[in-house]
Formats: sequence, structure tokens, C-alpha cells
Amino acid sequence: MLERKELTSGSTWHAAGLLPLFNLSYSVGKLHQYSVALYPSLEAETGLHAGLSQVTNIRLATTKDRMDEYHYYAGVARTIGVDVNFLTPGQVKDIWPLANMDGVIGAIQHPCRHAGARETPFVLFQ
Repeated sequence: MLERKELTSGSTWHAAGLLPLFNLSYSVGKLHQYSVALYPSLEAETGLHAGLSQVTNIRLATTKDRMDEYHYYAGVARTIGVDVNFLTPGQVKDIWPLANMDGVIGAIQHPCRHAGARETPFVLFQ
């Protein structure tokens, strides 16, 4: 792995810290799904805490075209066994009370399937 300074300092921040399970690509979705399944086993294998945190992921839509894209995401997600929920603006507000819902027509959510692991590269390369 190449990095401009230290691991997760810039050029690899996205790959190192964000593992969204919805993608427009079946292959990328499977790769992320594999990674999310792999990281919990790293601590047992290496004895080092990988820093994995699985939380929900909500993407907001302000146009019908964006909602159509999210329906496509959902189709790809279903083919790899990933659950998604479609949310109304009111449901988003219930989950995320501080969200500005001006212009939001709906959302897509991965319930507790989204992962972030900033420390994982340190575990992988020690």
C-alpha cells in the first residue's frame, strides 16, 4: 500500500475508512461485502483491534432521478444479499433528528451494515 505520509492520512482515507455496501457495481459491492466480513476476524487473528465500527448509512435524495438511482442500488444490493430500506423524510428525521430535510423526497438506508475502520490499515500492515 502506498500513502503520501502515514496510513490513512489522505490518499487512502476513503478506502481505509469507508465501506459502503451499496454500489452501482456488483463486483465492487461483493468486494466491500467481503471486507466488512473480514475485518471482525482480524482482531482474533492478529490480537490487534482493527477499529471496525458498523453503523447505519443513509443517503438522501432530493430528486426523482436520485431516488431512481437508489432503486438501482437496491437491486444490486439484493443480488449480493445486502438489505436496504427506503425511508420517507419523516423516517429519516426520526433516525437523525438534526438532519435538514429541506427538499428531501426520500432516502435509502443500510441498517447497521455500513462500516468504517480507520485503524484497520495499521492492523493489516503490522
